[in-house]
Amino acid sequence: MEDKAAVENKAAVEDGVGVYRSGMEQLKQSFPVELTLITSEHQRLHTEAVQTFMKRRFKDDQGEYLKSLEEHIDQHLDQYLLHNEEASKKRCQDLLTSLSADMTARLQKGSYAKPRGYVFFCQHMETIVEKYNRQTATSVKAKEVLEEFFKNKHVESEAIRQADVTLSKQRKRICEETEKVYLLRQKMKSEEEKMNKLEAKMKADKESFEEKMRQIEGKNKEEKKREEEEFEKVLERKMREQREVLEKGLESQAEKLKQEVEETKTKHEETKVMQAEQFELMMEKFRKERQQQEKRYEETMTMMNQQYQQTMIEIRQQNERALEEMQHSDSESDGDSDSDGDGESHCTIL
Repeated sequence: MEDKAAVENKAAVEDGVGVYRSGMEQLKQSFPVELTLITSEHQRLHTEAVQTFMKRRFKDDQGEYLKSLEEHIDQHLDQYLLHNEEASKKRCQDLLTSLSADMTARLQKGSYAKPRGYVFFCQHMETIVEKYNRQTATSVKAKEVLEEFFKNKHVESEAIRQADVTLSKQRKRICEETEKVYLLRQKMKSEEEKMNKLEAKMKADKESFEEKMRQIEGKNKEEKKREEEEFEKVLERKMREQREVLEKGLESQAEKLKQEVEETKTKHEETKVMQAEQFELMMEKFRKERQQQEKRYEETMTMMNQQYQQTMIEIRQQNERALEEMQHSDSESDGDSDSDGDGESHCTIL
């Protein structure tokens, strides 16, 4: 059978988790929302959950059940972030499907398979992207969904470009290289989106940790004050009893009560020292766990930054290749019909 402390502390964890989930479920009804809204609501509810737990906890001297509460909240936060991302992704995909419906119909009819078809295709893409960006400025999955959209349209774009007889071979190569640059830039934006999410999670966890430590210290001061007041009452009662027996001339009983008073004082001081040591051990354990968490975050962010830097290198290299193609084209005098034409300004959807 579980002891009273275990039963009470498990119930305290459930109460805290219940407070957190109740609030986040309400927010979930509005998904997708901005990332900052989720993290700010998480912080508020985390504070309420810890307060709820603290009111009911019983002798959680090692912080075992408080840690359990934190783990449950962290797991739920990850789930809500995922649900929001899924909702954001679906909304962005639905929006792109709607915005590109006319383009899809033209592709199916082969409307772009004609002279200057690539120019018209790029113009339509520019319009789609402009409208999409206006409507998804705060969506957490906007960049990733747009990157996928470009990847899916890249094959069709290439086929249309190759079939466009108004573009010279040299101009087609320029368009191909500059289009690759744009794809890489969109990949970079998607990576930025993921790093922003990680930074927001890091910030939320840091604030939650600091708030938790403040509440623990505040609760500890309250408990110490209450215990000190209870001790003073016990001590006062024993000393009053001692005075009463002395007044009656019962010196042996008075001496016994005097010893009890001294023993009570000694035991109280020993208990205070022991509790202070236990409290510091618990706080140090929490600090070490936080350091480990920060280290994992830093490792993940370092890896993401390395990938981001690699993408930037690829963009620079691709830009150089595109520039070389343009310089090569300018040095030629082949008399192509599009050498000064509109194709150049519509080689990409930049």
